[in-house]
Amino acid sequence: MRTSISRTVASGARGLPLSAVATASSSPRALLVARRAASAASRHPPPQATRLASSSSSSSAPKSETAESGSKAQPAAEADADAAEQDDAPLRPHSFNLDTTAAPLLRLGAGKGKHGKPGAEGADRANGGEDGAPKRPTAEQTGRGVLKFVWPALVGLAGYGAYQFGLPLDDEEAIRHKDNPLADSWLGRIRLRTFSIQSELSSPVSDMLLPPQDPRIQRPYTLVVELDDLLVHSDWDRQRGWRIAKRPGLDYFLGYLSTFFEIIVFTSSPQFGSEPIVQKLDQDGRYIFQRLYKEHCRFVEGELVKDLSYLNRDLSKTIILDTDKSRFRFQPENGFVVKPWNGDPADRELFRWIQLLESVFIWNFPDVRQFVKTYDGVEDVPAAHKAQLQAHRQSELGQLEAAAKQRRRFGLGGASITGQGPRAREPKTYYDAQSELFHKMYIEDEAHWQQNKDGWRKQNEELDAKRWEKFVAENGQPTMIE
Repeated sequence: MRTSISRTVASGARGLPLSAVATASSSPRALLVARRAASAASRHPPPQATRLASSSSSSSAPKSETAESGSKAQPAAEADADAAEQDDAPLRPHSFNLDTTAAPLLRLGAGKGKHGKPGAEGADRANGGEDGAPKRPTAEQTGRGVLKFVWPALVGLAGYGAYQFGLPLDDEEAIRHKDNPLADSWLGRIRLRTFSIQSELSSPVSDMLLPPQDPRIQRPYTLVVELDDLLVHSDWDRQRGWRIAKRPGLDYFLGYLSTFFEIIVFTSSPQFGSEPIVQKLDQDGRYIFQRLYKEHCRFVEGELVKDLSYLNRDLSKTIILDTDKSRFRFQPENGFVVKPWNGDPADRELFRWIQLLESVFIWNFPDVRQFVKTYDGVEDVPAAHKAQLQAHRQSELGQLEAAAKQRRRFGLGGASITGQGPRAREPKTYYDAQSELFHKMYIEDEAHWQQNKDGWRKQNEELDAKRWEKFVAENGQPTMIE
């Protein structure tokens, strides 16, 4: 490249000093200086160049004229010899035809550009960036630089954690794990403490989710029910957004069964979304005694599980209804699976379960788990119970009819026990009589509530205000009211 530039300079600007040519081939600034010098040379040619031009144009003149200027022939001959030595190419016009762009010079020291190709891109990379700015590290280089510090930090934290977990047990831990052989070794204590943390993270917020029952309103049995798709169904559309519907028969289900059961709504949904729904279902707190949410579940193998052992209730008197059997996997002998509701207004599922659940109280089962076990593997439990109840009714009615025949044999005829003539109604089984009595009590209680609900609500508000004043007087005004 340097040779080409030198030849161009020599052929286009004969008579230009060699120092200008050398400087022009070294830097872009020198090129500009050389170009200006060439322009000046073309306007004011040096004597040597003039003599070269004269000798070229008068080559056909007579020899006599050449001899007369013998004193000037010697410099012209020397100029021709110098021109022949510098370049063998034919003479060009008297101009400085030199490429003054920076790209050829940059290519000399730029190396290769993108994809291994030489060019200005390689020069940009060599200088740091396309605009000459310092080159920025790539994402891969940044990630590698971060990992140089992250990995040692993680290893150090892991080592420190292993050291802390392997320390001897304190007094409380020693009492809790006194019979555990893992407490005798360093690795054993690491495993023991790791399992303890995992157990705490997967356990409910408290070992006792419910307080003891109030003796004034205590019920003989406890009924735990799911909220979503068992009592209510949530639906969403673009026109109206979220809508929540009550399952047909819900009010009757809660009102009637609250006579026999302490009803606890235990849902696997978060409290912030379920609490307003439960509050709306029972605004006066007459039916739903307790409420539990997702925060009270156990997290086992990626699933939420309702562990009834945390309820602080007698499991022999506790029944759970849910739409998914895996949610009460720890106490399957205490629960039934209810068909989920998808919003069908003709659904009658809750009415069918009322008959089964009221029989638990009427027959006064000492252990409901034995009652639940009789329907193990049955797909439609309410239908199976209804068939059993009908068979029992027929058997009991047959016994009543046989007793009536026995009385007639001894001369009592069709008279009633009071002696007031034939019986005016058909005999009833024990179950039917008790069910009729409890339904009558429920209807009377609901009528009484409707007549006096305004006064009772006002009374409850006054009692709540007094309790709150007493709480503030004893504990002070809380900073946050939940």
